[in-house]
Amino acid sequence: MFCSFGLSFLGQPWSEADLIGYAYAFEQRTMVRNKVQPYIVPTTELVNVVGASSSNMSMSMKSRRFARY
Repeated sequence: MFCSFGLSFLGQPWSEADLIGYAYAFEQRTMVRNKVQPYIVPTTELVNVVGASSSNMSMSMKSRRFARY
């Protein structure tokens, strides 16, 4: 059985680059992302939510630009 836990990386102000490096090294060494499986796998894709192709989207954006409020 896999036990889940949280891990935080803390550092001095403006040390984000070092912290990201430490977190990346931790993930690469432990391969924890390969071990954890989601409880529910989503089936919805962005195209199902947006429902418009890029050409339709550009036309709707053009019409919005010239719309008067």
